[in-house]
Amino acid sequence: MSLRSERPLPSLRLVAGGVLAMGALVGASSAQVVPGHPDVIGEYLEVPGARATETPEALNRVAFLRLRHRTPSLPDEADAVVIAQPGFASTPGAWLQLGSQLVAKAHDELCPIPGATDRRCSVEVWIIDRRGSNLEDTEGLRRAWSARDPRRAVEYYYGLGVFTERGTIRRPARDDYDSLLGGPGARFRPLTQRDLAFVWDWGFETAAGDIDALLELLPRRSRGSSVFVAGHSQGGGFVSAWAGRRAGGRRGHEQIAGLVFLDGGPSIGESAEPAEDAINEHLREVSAIRGGARPRFGAELAGIPIGSGLGVRSAVLGLYYVLQPDEEALFPPSVRPAHSAAECFVFGYHAPEGECGGVGLRLTNRAHAGMAFDDDPVPGAFLQTPIITALGVRSGRLDFQPRPGTAGDCAAAGPHGLQPPCPPSQRQIQPERLYRWLDGGGGGPAGDDGPLNGWTSFDGGATFVERHLQPGPNPTRVEAYIQQVGYTPTVTNIKPLALRFDESGERTIDARVLNGMTWYQSRRYDVDIGFLGGFQVVRLNRDGVRYDVDKTTIAVPVYVAARETRANPFPRVEDYTAIGPQGTAQSESARRVSPFDAGLASRLYGHSDFLTADDSMAGSVRPGEPGSSLVANTLLPWLLARSSATVKVPSSERLGVESWR
Repeated sequence: MSLRSERPLPSLRLVAGGVLAMGALVGASSAQVVPGHPDVIGEYLEVPGARATETPEALNRVAFLRLRHRTPSLPDEADAVVIAQPGFASTPGAWLQLGSQLVAKAHDELCPIPGATDRRCSVEVWIIDRRGSNLEDTEGLRRAWSARDPRRAVEYYYGLGVFTERGTIRRPARDDYDSLLGGPGARFRPLTQRDLAFVWDWGFETAAGDIDALLELLPRRSRGSSVFVAGHSQGGGFVSAWAGRRAGGRRGHEQIAGLVFLDGGPSIGESAEPAEDAINEHLREVSAIRGGARPRFGAELAGIPIGSGLGVRSAVLGLYYVLQPDEEALFPPSVRPAHSAAECFVFGYHAPEGECGGVGLRLTNRAHAGMAFDDDPVPGAFLQTPIITALGVRSGRLDFQPRPGTAGDCAAAGPHGLQPPCPPSQRQIQPERLYRWLDGGGGGPAGDDGPLNGWTSFDGGATFVERHLQPGPNPTRVEAYIQQVGYTPTVTNIKPLALRFDESGERTIDARVLNGMTWYQSRRYDVDIGFLGGFQVVRLNRDGVRYDVDKTTIAVPVYVAARETRANPFPRVEDYTAIGPQGTAQSESARRVSPFDAGLASRLYGHSDFLTADDSMAGSVRPGEPGSSLVANTLLPWLLARSSATVKVPSSERLGVESWR
């Protein structure tokens, strides 16, 4: 491997309190404000991370999105810092809504200063990005944002030949979005498996070391009183393992004030320790990744490859969502039918040539965003893939009405014996109509979908209804997903890097622009998390693979919000709060510190609503109902009640923040 850096990282120096200073010093500006949260500042930063031995030193760094209040009462201190780990293939944008809510709501609270009057509380949220973000060429996104013209990005990544005669973006066969990249006129070429052989070592230990690197930005004496580590989805499994991991003489949980799990974990493992055959199988998987017999990066979800093609598509879509929300979408909808009655609805793009008559549903970009990740965008139609139904949000619905005269054009029955009002078909589309999105959230027009989201009867059993047709309205607005894939801070300390790769040769990687999906996801990380999640104790040091994880030692306060009731799995945790679909359960120790209403419940929430729920009616409706974020309104008091001192935080100037525009 001959990968080398042609331009070193900016020089680093230590400043007071052990904070790393980097680059030029600039002050905060209005350009840093998070959309929809005028008092919250977002900065996309990097600092030196864990050292993976085969990785070029210029890439041994950890990127993160820092959210903080614009006017903190104590500029260099915070009452609590939350370090958050996103889920599978996710980036910091997934936490943007919840993180901003926590920062803004904390400023509305009063925190005591010994011997002085009360002042506004301060909470910061630091959301870690995947290591693969260091490799993402976001120059095309930067050009498009600077010109406020999404076609600049289309040209950079795809070439303008990607457009069809209709003016839409060509759809690849079998969702192979990689095949669209790098057409005539495009400047972008994705990196290859051979280029990134070193990514084999970007597993659990490297990711855990990156958490440790962020902790090093904060004084050790105050971490145990004011710093919390959180995870959503797969990130929750990671946090369980990190909290039990031993490094530098201490386990993760011994350094912090508490753990937060959002619909992922807490998990301790079904078995005490791995048997020899389980260890050998894991070592074989790691060896296959290291040697190239299995891919070093890339993943698959429900048959859809997750790589640079899908990552670029998500980033370009984010541009259109934010810059042209009410214009007609250029990309075909991503939703796929789940049963034959809907096979031609929207899907002239998906069906083989000559089928379905070629009529596609015309959508605004906002509607396209809603169709992308809502768990049931046309209530009762079951258009989404099962994985989106399981992982998505409840953000509203498409304003679809059947073409006059076709309302009775229905199949005999829906899946699981459910009788639909009318599953959509292509015959029902009004081809001249531009369909829009009806928003969820507090007071949204889609806040009242009815008890079973449009289905009139069922014989699928209570379990099916609870998991897939939960009664009630939609807690999230589509803006949350738009910002998740389309938000990027205009300020950063990340610099472009000139690199030489084994196969692709000399390349400049400009990774300054945050985007909504991982382009180069480490396979090793996913394999490690799956292995470590099955066991309570894993001690292994063989063939270059080393773990020292003991989750039975975890003994710090734990907060959980999930779609299922989660009992306390940790024998030494006494302070335990869990919010589930039936209500809130707390240990006696937890109730003494911050008692919660036992009626607070997550029954309306899909998997990602825990991060994205609207909070526009907080104080007027009960947390967990549309308009009042369940997590923001319970996690904040939980954090402040368990934070016993302020923690000194690095200033933007010392981290070298500057604008990329």
